[in-house]
Amino acid sequence: MISFKYTVIISIFVGPYALAQSRVEKLTQALTQADGTQKVELLNKLTYEFISVDNAKAMQYCDQALSLANKLGYQKGAGRAYTYRGVYEYLSGAFSDGRTNLRRGLNLAIKSGDRETQGYSLVQIANSFLNQAQLDSSLYFFNESYTLLKDSANPASLSKLYRNLSALYGIQSKDELQKKYLVRAIRIRTLLIHTQGLQQRLIFRPIAGREQHGHLTGAPSIQPQQQPLQHRAGIGKTDLPDQL
Repeated sequence: MISFKYTVIISIFVGPYALAQSRVEKLTQALTQADGTQKVELLNKLTYEFISVDNAKAMQYCDQALSLANKLGYQKGAGRAYTYRGVYEYLSGAFSDGRTNLRRGLNLAIKSGDRETQGYSLVQIANSFLNQAQLDSSLYFFNESYTLLKDSANPASLSKLYRNLSALYGIQSKDELQKKYLVRAIRIRTLLIHTQGLQQRLIFRPIAGREQHGHLTGAPSIQPQQQPLQHRAGIGKTDLPDQL
């Protein structure tokens, strides 16, 4: 007989994966009946689902989204597709190409009035600099993102920003600021779990000492519950596109 303790452990680790599978199935099914801008949106969502799971599928959906968005003149959809392409590229170590596409996505998001993608693009540009230990540039883009996201209707995006700001301040040994933004991220994620029934959990992994590449000292490290792709290069993998 399986004890309650092990049932809880299984639910914590299997739950998010099952939810992700369910999302992918629903999106894939909806895609077969979609057309126009709705199809672009679904392709972008599928890109996001696979970007940290299956490289080939992620880029397949991204290419389709970008092609259709350009054909339709749908700037919002093209902006998000370019942004996801940029995320994939910088996480693969192609920082220059990644930032080029992130800026393309940002510019299209500005033109289309898509503030959520604007904020997300800025967070990812900041992370690309953070992964290269260019901390001043990283902080500049984090602050730009905060200006957009502080009044965001999407708390998950703001939580993502706080989580990465905490990592940045941890690298700089600014422990009070690290703790401040870490607590903010936790509070938002906890609220999301309780109010929306999300199964995602934050894993707190104590770090014995401060390491060179973006890890924190004497404080928890927040990481998504999925393992990073082996091809990802850079510092600390501070912002995997976690499923929110």
